[in-house]
Amino acid sequence: MKTSKYILLVITFLVPVIFILTGCDKDTDGPDNKITPVWTYDTGEDPYQSTPCVTGDKVIVCTTPADDDDNSKAGTHCINRNTGALIWKVNDSVTEMVTSPIIYNNLILEGGLNPHARRVSDGGVEWKYVDEFLKVSMYSNPLLVGDAAYFACMFHIVKVNAASGAELWQTQGLYNNLRLAGPVFKNGRIYYADGSYNKVTAFFEDSGQVEWDLAFEGAFANKPLVTDNELFVGIQDSDINTKTLRCINLSDKSEKWGVKLGSVVADLTLNDGKIYAIGLQRLHCRSAADGSEIWHHDLVAGAVSEPLVVGDKLIVGYGKGLICLNASTGAVNWDYKSGGSNQTIYGFSTPTLEGDHIYVSCSDGKVYCFKIN
Repeated sequence: MKTSKYILLVITFLVPVIFILTGCDKDTDGPDNKITPVWTYDTGEDPYQSTPCVTGDKVIVCTTPADDDDNSKAGTHCINRNTGALIWKVNDSVTEMVTSPIIYNNLILEGGLNPHARRVSDGGVEWKYVDEFLKVSMYSNPLLVGDAAYFACMFHIVKVNAASGAELWQTQGLYNNLRLAGPVFKNGRIYYADGSYNKVTAFFEDSGQVEWDLAFEGAFANKPLVTDNELFVGIQDSDINTKTLRCINLSDKSEKWGVKLGSVVADLTLNDGKIYAIGLQRLHCRSAADGSEIWHHDLVAGAVSEPLVVGDKLIVGYGKGLICLNASTGAVNWDYKSGGSNQTIYGFSTPTLEGDHIYVSCSDGKVYCFKIN
């Protein structure tokens, strides 16, 4: 098995995630595959946790080397959105860490070892940002706001021109998230949840200066969710007595409410007054107003993906499948598993919605396309 030279940097995150994703089976039934893929594309590598992005008739996904193949290389794949056929593929080391690409005009913005942009047309590198402090560093999934892109690295956050990669500002102080979860933007502020120093920080978008920060009991493996008036956070904490889903009033940073869900690794989703959060191996639907439970559903494994709401459907990639529930009641519509009842079952990442189709990466090395009725 291939040993990554970055293993020491990520081991503090991987140990709890391995437990959460595998867990203990809650049932022994075969897969309830009431939906079939429109197509699948085999990367030959590992696209898991790289959320695909769609531009025109193309689907873009990044990969890391497959653990069981010493010849496997990290790279970027461009797939035909309608057929699943490969259009182009590039392999290099800059995407060796998990990264989810985004599109800016005719460019693909990616994190990885350094922020960089590829051309949608052929995958060639248009620009690459090289940190003056660390010539090679790990950067998070990008955030795009207008013509600027934001990346969180091992020690700071950087804002660059999305077209050229020119640095616009870099934060001072230490900010780190080993899962590479990205920053978020709201009302002229950049918000970042730290994976090592246990705090959420608000930066002014135009300067990168700190407006405020707020310390919590545990670290963050995900990004905050911000509205006009509240900040919602999910905390990665093994102590079951810790309130791991919290709602904070932005006006005075006081706690509006908090509930104990167990370790929360996946990003949160807010829709129609409901917060969807995954604590350990349980998917929760909670009231955004007061945190009270609306419904919950026990998964056979945990998840690191962000729930996706499509109309009255809630779609979640988890450690052993891709599940669709009624967003209001939690009733299961279907639960797709990539392997049969006598095969290894693999995990799915965060799905991307485009029209009436979703595109999602799987730990079996494939990208899947499903039509959502």
